[in-house]
Amino acid sequence: MFIQKHKFNRDADPGRVDIIIESFNSGNYVPPNLFVGEVDGSLFCYDGNHRREAFLKANTPDDFQIILDVMFNTNHEALKSAFVAINESVQVPEQYMNFIEDDLKTEVSNIVKDLVLKYPDFVKHRVRYQKPHFNRDHLENHFYKIVSEDFNGNITSTQLKECLTILNDRYKLGAIPLAGSANSKRKCKKFDFYLFQSSSGVDIGHLRTIMTEKGYL
Repeated sequence: MFIQKHKFNRDADPGRVDIIIESFNSGNYVPPNLFVGEVDGSLFCYDGNHRREAFLKANTPDDFQIILDVMFNTNHEALKSAFVAINESVQVPEQYMNFIEDDLKTEVSNIVKDLVLKYPDFVKHRVRYQKPHFNRDHLENHFYKIVSEDFNGNITSTQLKECLTILNDRYKLGAIPLAGSANSKRKCKKFDFYLFQSSSGVDIGHLRTIMTEKGYL
């Protein structure tokens, strides 16, 4: 039976999938277990989707077997709860975007997709990374929280995108001093991309100044 991605899960990060494939094809151990739920006769993988996609593309032997942990006759809300239980040691910002279904999530995801396409040299697929780089999933969480929590929903994703462009230009022109190592600064200047001068993401204080100047706050 075909196993689908659960609707609350983000699309798999191709870079992370490639890392798993490379590891598997090199003979390293990759856990073969997937957590799956049966809803109305269909199977949905609610935890392990990067491995699921990797196994489909990796050089798996003919006798390769995947271990399925299946919740039968369940529903999507139960799968959501199961995912949280499995990942309860992961900080909430790492997982909560999986369970949000609204226009803002889509709009924020589109902003991040544009950055991924425009600045691929800054994208990191692993959980740990250093400025001025970014991770797609972390950045979606970060931007969503900026709009919905840091600015209490008083700005739109369009305004966020505009102000990010202004902030990048101010770093570029030297209106705001650059942080980080000499190598970090050289890379930013090479690609004209300066947004992530802090390991925690965009500097909220600098962004707030621009939002205020534009009359958005």
